[in-house]
Order: sequence, then structure tokens, then C-alpha cells
Amino acid sequence: DPFWTKAETALLQALMFYLIYEAPKYEQNFSMIMTMLEYAGASEEDENMESALDILFNKLELNNPTHIALKQYKVFKKAAGKTAKSILVSCAVRLAAFNIRQIKDITNHDEMDIANLAKRKTVIFAVVPDNDSSFNYLVGMLYTQVFQEMYYQADHVYGGKLPIQLHVCMDEF
Repeated sequence: DPFWTKAETALLQALMFYLIYEAPKYEQNFSMIMTMLEYAGASEEDENMESALDILFNKLELNNPTHIALKQYKVFKKAAGKTAKSILVSCAVRLAAFNIRQIKDITNHDEMDIANLAKRKTVIFAVVPDNDSSFNYLVGMLYTQVFQEMYYQADHVYGGKLPIQLHVCMDEF
């Protein structure tokens, strides 16, 4: 059902926009999204129940009623109690790997400085086991971020061409 995907997306966007625009840099990570999801709640019996996350977004609405995070949160909040609960569970399950300490450790802060890859010669080795695809999405996130950032840098910073040519060698990715 496309509604589920859109509602999940709206919730995750709300959390991400909140962190990007309202949180300090060190909190802008998936670990904090998981924490925010823990503070979310929905009740089938009490449609007016307010979770800690609802209170956070209510405060945001008082300060900035047109905030993009708030707009996306309101899209998610259109879901009835049972549906909202399912959306919360679905998001938490999809992101559950970010509760694993080792995954938290590598995703809690940016050590790669992807935006500056265009400025210096860099080699990145992303090795994934061929007998376990459990965490391949992490490397997929890396690929996506690098390509999107390099396109952005080339188009908007360097006038169409990166200062250092980008070579990508990928085998069995």
C-alpha cells in the first residue's frame, strides 16, 4: 500500500529535518532518529494521546509554525492510532540496525568529509563480505552520498567539472 510508504517517509523526513535545522551537529545521525522514534507513541484507544515526540513538535509549532519538519510530522499525524502505531513500528524495524553499537559507532559522525573528496586525491575501499548481505545497505548509502555530493560539487561549486577527476572502480557492488 503506497500510503504506508508515504507516511513512513513523512515521519522520517520530519525527524531528519528536525535534526538538521534544530539539533546540534553531533545529534544529526541515525542514532538520534532511533531515540526520537523511542519517544514517539500512538494509541488505538486514545486518539488524543500526546507522546514526548508530539510535545517536541508542538513546541516547534509555537516557535515556527511553517517549519518543514513540522509540516512533514503533520502528514504522519494524519494517520489514525492503529495506523500510526504500525508506521512507528515499521520505521523502527527498518532502522533497527542503527541500534547495534558497531553501526552506531560508524554512523554517529562524519569522518570521511565526503564534500571534500573533490579537493584531494582519495581512495576509499568499501569491502563487503560475499557470504552475508546484512549490512550492504550501509555501503549503498555511502555510494549514494558520494555520487550525489560529487554531482552537487561539480554542478554548483566547480562550474560543471570536479577539480580532481573521479574514478570509480566497483566490482560486485
